[in-house]
Amino acid sequence: MVAIARTILNALPRVTHGARLHIVPKLATPVGSEAIALGDGPNEMRHIPGHALDRSGLCLLIVNAGVEPVVVSEIGLMGRLGCPRVTMREPLLHDGGAWPRELMPGDSVVAYFASSIKRHPVLAQVRRAFVTDYDGRMFTTASPALSYFVRKYAVGAGRRRLLGPPRRANAP
Repeated sequence: MVAIARTILNALPRVTHGARLHIVPKLATPVGSEAIALGDGPNEMRHIPGHALDRSGLCLLIVNAGVEPVVVSEIGLMGRLGCPRVTMREPLLHDGGAWPRELMPGDSVVAYFASSIKRHPVLAQVRRAFVTDYDGRMFTTASPALSYFVRKYAVGAGRRRLLGPPRRANAP
């Protein structure tokens, strides 16, 4: 039994929890024509004048909480056990800087997903956001903002697929 569990865990992508990068998925909501509000859900945005919650997007706040510089090379979303994966190799950054991004200790960057992520066919299966550095380490997280975004925009998100064989109609 232990051998089977070890085989399954070895097949998963290398995941590092709580090491050097902290990532926080956030809703990015336009406020007026030149500002964006970041929050975890619609309740945080309701009292902001001029917000457009129906045009919310998704972004990742990435913070280097370690003591060494880290080069962030990709961001994305993934389902349970790492599949399926949606990767943004060159996201839009809040400061218009270059990608991949080197983060010095204490530095942060906000990376926005393209608006087409709302129509992605695997969005309903997404459970976690991830960031990968140049060394191949993967940092993952879930958040209320990501859960809200998937429920709001994924096609068929309300219907959860169950594992097991397909149901068959009863024979007459």
